[in-house]
Amino acid sequence: MINLNVFSEEKAWSKRIKNKNLFFKKICRGFPKRYQFLNKKVSLSILLSNNQNIKKLNKNFRKKNKSTDILSFPLYKKNKISK
Repeated sequence: MINLNVFSEEKAWSKRIKNKNLFFKKICRGFPKRYQFLNKKVSLSILLSNNQNIKKLNKNFRKKNKSTDILSFPLYKKNKISK
């Protein structure tokens, strides 16, 4: 089972995706069975942002001063995310 939380800090995403949680849950259901984690508890949080904010996060955590499509963080390591 995948517990999914979707956050948006960019208003443009609300225009593109009306129900973000439902949209991403449908995507997760489309995963092949081996990636659906049927017998495990998995939490996934998604932040929909813009290039400027992603660039800041990328610089803070990866020391790369450029925007990127995806940043991921392990659950077991605590990260303090600040803007």
